[in-house]
Amino acid sequence: MKRFKNILLVFNERTESKATLSQAIDLCKRNQARLTVIDVVEDLLGEADLGLPADVLSSLRSHDFEIRQRDLEQLVAPIRQEGIEVATRVVVGVSFLQIIREVLRYNHDLVIITADGNGGLKEFVFGSTAMHLMRKSPSPVWVVKPDQPGHYARILAAVEPVPSDKQKTELAIKIMDLATSLSLRHEAELHIVNTWTLPGESLLAHGRAKIPQAELEKLLRRTETKHKDALGKLLAKYDLEKLQHKIHFLKGEAKNIIPAVADQNNIGLIVMGTVGRTGIPGFFIGNTAEDVLNRVNSSVMAVKPEGFITPVTLDE
Repeated sequence: MKRFKNILLVFNERTESKATLSQAIDLCKRNQARLTVIDVVEDLLGEADLGLPADVLSSLRSHDFEIRQRDLEQLVAPIRQEGIEVATRVVVGVSFLQIIREVLRYNHDLVIITADGNGGLKEFVFGSTAMHLMRKSPSPVWVVKPDQPGHYARILAAVEPVPSDKQKTELAIKIMDLATSLSLRHEAELHIVNTWTLPGESLLAHGRAKIPQAELEKLLRRTETKHKDALGKLLAKYDLEKLQHKIHFLKGEAKNIIPAVADQNNIGLIVMGTVGRTGIPGFFIGNTAEDVLNRVNSSVMAVKPEGFITPVTLDE
């Protein structure tokens, strides 16, 4: 997978998990990529009214920085020995803001962070750092489940190619590019999920706009065919014969189907898109993705569409 050349790894108390480090090291080796490990510190001493002199507070901060910088250097020492170019930084501020500013300032093309909570993504809270990153980071964000093996046996690509929506179609291509590359690298089984619905079906079947059942069936078949054709055109771009794969083309809501497929097939990694709401650049990935993220127990790689604009700026 050659697209990632400048990777940012977020340090936290779980970063030393074998899964997170092994993914970062493997990517760097395969891509001859640079790695930066960042530790973001909230300046709690500056907010607390401890009644200490300014010089004492400054000394405490300096000591804390030295300890954190030393911990980072100890973490990356074995990585450097493997011939990987590694930088370390300790910065102060709100975690997700400082991480995104690092992405903007140094053009990182991937952020890797370990999931919060022992149960993985199911234990995310709405305001967690990883969730903020998936909403607002301009680069892809790989959230690695703690204590997960470095090897993925099964990877899921959630795609939604729509011929009338250029952004969604291009995003589906990005997702497939990454998912197929990762599946080849891990020799993993690839599960491709594409869902479809007929907008207003309930109203057409039971509401005031009810139409004859035969007409409703025609609409359903036409809608299914349109989505199936779009999926076929997308998949035709890839030599799937090289991969063990399964295609899940299912009628229903993605927010329900993706977690079900992931659970039934013991998916290790989900690659999915994050689309900002119309008129609000960089706002979020939409309710579907938020629902999915709160219901799966897999690692997740979240990919942004072309032209995504983060609401975070470099201004302090």
